Amino acid sequence: MKTTHSMRNHEHCVNQGLPFKRVLIAILIASLATLVTELFAQGSSSRLLARDLSSQNTVSANQLLTPGKALQAAQRARNQLIAGRIDQAQKEITHALDISPRCALALNIQGAIHLETQHFENAVEDFQEAIQADSELGSAYLGLGMSLIAQNRLKEAQEPLDRAAHLLPGSWLIYFEAALTHLGLGDAEAALKQINYAERFTETNPERRSGTVYMRGMVYINLRDFDRARQYLEDSVALDPNGFYAALALTRLKHLRPLPTNAK
Repeated sequence: MKTTHSMRNHEHCVNQGLPFKRVLIAILIASLATLVTELFAQGSSSRLLARDLSSQNTVSANQLLTPGKALQAAQRARNQLIAGRIDQAQKEITHALDISPRCALALNIQGAIHLETQHFENAVEDFQEAIQADSELGSAYLGLGMSLIAQNRLKEAQEPLDRAAHLLPGSWLIYFEAALTHLGLGDAEAALKQINYAERFTETNPERRSGTVYMRGMVYINLRDFDRARQYLEDSVALDPNGFYAALALTRLKHLRPLPTNAK
């Protein structure tokens, strides 16, 4: 039997200090670094982003039709974005789109920049344009899903995330974001299923492991199993003490119900 609650009941359950919308935004911000590294990932490959375009397994028709100078500018923009230099990334991506307005990779990066700067409606438009230009660009569907999540348009986010999972079945971030979506909709059972998928792709990455365990903790808060939630949140901190999800877990731990006075 599915465990479901209305959004209002869900917020009442988890909102012991932080509104759920703020939790969504915080998790998305933490996830952006992973998204940026996947921006050039093509749908027909289960591999995620290669470090440069020349080492990709597949090249889309859109990419073949895009002038080399535009692709080079898009690559530079991606590198600037990874380094956190947003202004330089925007400068390079503007140059790429001036050369080739329908360059899907450039539109994808523009969407990520708008996500980073929290211009979520613009990000939706960018990722939709990227999909129109290259319907097999898996990371564009992922970016679209994240942009919709950021606006609390959770049901709308499910379709692009499903498509992204079909195109990029090896992406930890897709399943993580899908779990977040189901959690926001109050469907704890579906959220746990997506977390189980995500767990297959954490590898030895401490941030992914911490994030996955953090999400489990959030699900058990939803289920009002506060003891188990506390354990997962503490594990999230231990797995990556200085990481994004550890910080979120520490904040959430402060707002959990206090342990009984007779607890050992």
